[in-house]
Amino acid sequence: MPALSDKRPLAGIKVVEMVRVIAGPVIGTMLAAFGADVIRVNCSSLPDINILQLTLNAEVRTIDLDIRKDEDLALLHSLIQDADVFVQGFRPGAVARKGLGLTDLLEMAGKRGKGIVEEKLENAYGPDGPFYERPGWQQIGDAASGRSYVTGRSLGHTDGTSVLPPLPLSDMTTGLVGSLGALMALRDRAWHGGSYRVQRALVAADNPDHFQRVGIKIRSSGTK
Repeated sequence: MPALSDKRPLAGIKVVEMVRVIAGPVIGTMLAAFGADVIRVNCSSLPDINILQLTLNAEVRTIDLDIRKDEDLALLHSLIQDADVFVQGFRPGAVARKGLGLTDLLEMAGKRGKGIVEEKLENAYGPDGPFYERPGWQQIGDAASGRSYVTGRSLGHTDGTSVLPPLPLSDMTTGLVGSLGALMALRDRAWHGGSYRVQRALVAADNPDHFQRVGIKIRSSGTK
C-alpha cells in the first residue's frame, strides 16, 4: 500500500535553525509538528542542555557543523539557499559576519525568486533600545519583566521578594510566540510574496500575561 502524502499545512516548507537550549528549539519542533522539514544546526563545541533535545528535537533533523571552518560554513550556506525559514538565536551581528545577515538573505531570496522568513530569537530585551546588545537568558528575562516578582507575590511574599518560576515559562512562551510569528509570515508570503523578519524577545514574551500587576502600560498604536 503506498504511503499517504503528508497533508499537514507546512508540508514542503524547509526550515533551517541555528539555536540552542529552549526558546529557539521550541520554534523548530512546533513547525515540524505542522509538517515542515526542520534541520537544526548543532555544533559539538558549543554547550547545550542535551537532555532537552529528547523533546525539542521531535521530528527535527540535525547536523553538526562548526561554521568557523570554511567547508562547514559553505555547507550551511547551501542548506539555507533553498530554505523557506531561517531561525537564528545568536547575538546581534554574529551571523552577519558569516554572510547570513538580513541583507545577505534578501539578496539570496531575490536571486532565487522566492522570499525567505528570517526569525531572530533569544534576544533578551528586544530589537532596539539601550539594552539591545546585552546577552540574556530565561532567568534574566523573568527578573527584568517582573515575572519573578509576580511569582513571589503569588507565593505570599509581600516584601518584594522575587522567586523564579519553577518552569522555563519565558523560554517556552518566546518559542511559542516565535512559531506563531513564523506561521503568520509564511501566510503573508503566500498571499503577498516578499520576505519577512520575525523578532521575539524574552522580556516581550513575558510581559502581556502580567503587565497590569507590575504597572506596565501598553502604548496604543491607534485603531483603523
